[in-house]
Amino acid sequence: MTPAARQGRGRSAPRRLAHATTPTGPGLTRDQHNRYVADTMPEKILQENVRVACKNLDLRHYHTFDSRKSSPGWPDSVIAGPHGVLVRELKRQREDPTPAQRQWLDDLAATGVNAGVWRPLDWIDGTISRELARLAYGDRVRSARW
Repeated sequence: MTPAARQGRGRSAPRRLAHATTPTGPGLTRDQHNRYVADTMPEKILQENVRVACKNLDLRHYHTFDSRKSSPGWPDSVIAGPHGVLVRELKRQREDPTPAQRQWLDDLAATGVNAGVWRPLDWIDGTISRELARLAYGDRVRSARW
């Protein structure tokens, strides 16, 4: 073994999630922190958060893991519970749905399906948790603060 290999050089370091570290300092407000986390959160992490939340609430969650051979634009998540169905496209904070994704969302919404877009800030501010809780428990969570 070479000295460089013994010291760990030449091997790639373990990858850290982009949102795992945040800038710190005396002037960082909660809003600035939340914005930074939202701006750096990968869609993959948001998808995993949604999947786990659905599992914890006993909601059925469907996500196509490899959509390369599917028609373009179908939303990322379809979530069903005792009080309805949600269809959501998940995007990074500063990304917009593609035209094909927007068309699917508009067509679904036109038929009465609760379809929309979730972004990391929706996770951070509790919007996603509230929507999933309503899907699981109905109006019994109307006054809950998540």
